[in-house]
Amino acid sequence: GNTWLTAFVVRSFAKAQSFVFIDPRKIEESKSWLQHKQQENGCFEKSGKLFNNRMKGGVSDEVTLSAYVTAAFLEMNTSQHDPVMNKSLACLKESLSDLSNTYTTALLAYVFTLAGDVEARAHLLQHLDTVAVREGGFLYWSQTAAETSASLSVEISSYVLLAKLSASPTAEDLGYASGIIRWLTGQQNYYGG
Repeated sequence: GNTWLTAFVVRSFAKAQSFVFIDPRKIEESKSWLQHKQQENGCFEKSGKLFNNRMKGGVSDEVTLSAYVTAAFLEMNTSQHDPVMNKSLACLKESLSDLSNTYTTALLAYVFTLAGDVEARAHLLQHLDTVAVREGGFLYWSQTAAETSASLSVEISSYVLLAKLSASPTAEDLGYASGIIRWLTGQQNYYGG
């Protein structure tokens, strides 16, 4: 199996469960498989091949993969006090001194929002605010100043939006989020994508 793809599918299955029947054993088996991919340092091991690497967006290194897997677990209501999550969050905290990758920073902001870590969340969101692109009431992020991938900017901006709105948003957060939403809706094409 592939670590990223397994996390993607189990995350999707967990969200779809309220609409269609998905065997809970399959979700538990996938979660167990992912747990066995956790390394001693708490990060998750990359394994398997992915035939279309464009699917995984900005997930390209151990920290980003670990953040993605951790987000999947937290979205499935795994407690941040669970031993697997405890180790994973410790691994991710180690990476907070290097915020050079905007995608990873946005994903980490979302993860620490889900985990209820107010301090880490505030640190990450503060950094993201300094690298945000502000144009005519729009607010978005890109990986680099010369970024040509609109889909990556959409994904980064969406993680920032999720981080802002997933923890009792203030009126200021809602105002901030509206700039992101305006930009995101402008990226939608005629077919909805």
